[in-house]
Amino acid sequence: MKNSSVELNDWRALYQAAEKFRNLRCWEWMNDPDVFGVQNPSTGEIGYGCVMGSLGDLFGLVVYLGREGLENYLKIISLGSADPDPDFAFTQKCLMASFEHRGALRKEDYQVIKELGLKFRGSDHWPLFRFYDPGYFPWFLNSEQVIYLTLVLEQAIDVAVRRRDNEDLLISPEEDLYFVRVPEMTGQGLQWKDEWPKPAPLVPKTIVPSESNMAVVRRIAQANLPKGGTWEIDFFFTSAVVKDDDRPFFPLVSMVVDHNNGMIIHFSIANVSEGYPKLLSDLLKFVEGVGSLPNRILVCRTETFCLLTPVAEQLGIKIHKTIELTLIEEAREHLSQFFMQT
Repeated sequence: MKNSSVELNDWRALYQAAEKFRNLRCWEWMNDPDVFGVQNPSTGEIGYGCVMGSLGDLFGLVVYLGREGLENYLKIISLGSADPDPDFAFTQKCLMASFEHRGALRKEDYQVIKELGLKFRGSDHWPLFRFYDPGYFPWFLNSEQVIYLTLVLEQAIDVAVRRRDNEDLLISPEEDLYFVRVPEMTGQGLQWKDEWPKPAPLVPKTIVPSESNMAVVRRIAQANLPKGGTWEIDFFFTSAVVKDDDRPFFPLVSMVVDHNNGMIIHFSIANVSEGYPKLLSDLLKFVEGVGSLPNRILVCRTETFCLLTPVAEQLGIKIHKTIELTLIEEAREHLSQFFMQT
């Protein structure tokens, strides 16, 4: 069983903390901007908690992990009611405790509840705990995550009660500071205090072609292939879930559309571990097979632009970063509908 690595007492503590959190109903006075941090005593990493439920739909707590998780939270807040990036659902890095209807749980969840002797009734009373990792299907918690999420829920209760009595509690005294509950081990056990640290520096993900791919690019450049037209190129996740022996994942896809006639001329798929190197390798094989190149490439994602810029420069192709790729978006919508029907 996927939850078997967690001690039953640790599960019991998590469910007890979740029940206290739900009974507090702090979503009645807290919403998305009321973010607070809880430092993990084991790793030092800060998770940034956000209470869900002010809109009356999904109730619970989401904990965005580290600076990467915080960046996702900030993007969501900045977009407001605007249409979010469709890849947001596949790139979250967080823990979530939500309160669902019974049908949302899987047999592994029921097994833990049964072993604990717990009973829940109601459409938004069943606790559900999941880990969200970029590119992977939401998954069961491991032992360390269970213990940490328990601490976050306990600290969320403390923060929420104080926030109810003091609306200014989470308002930063300076720009880019966040209210964080910091643990300290004392003779009386783990104690908590309030601090206002800056988030850890954001480490940008460097996405560049591998040397093996660049070797293929140089070979293509020496072939002096004819050029013509414009290609739209995008790399994105699909909503189709691929089952794996370890953990299901969302495939990463590359798509090339002829900007002049709207035809999909290349499509490739990779698993999470293969990622961008596999997609670029497939794209280069396609170019060698078709025996031609575009005059211009259009992309919209920073990751795609970074990956393809060295390739375009080597091949003498102009590359432009645009706000959106209309034809790619249409093709992606058709692809999503196809996966929903299969």
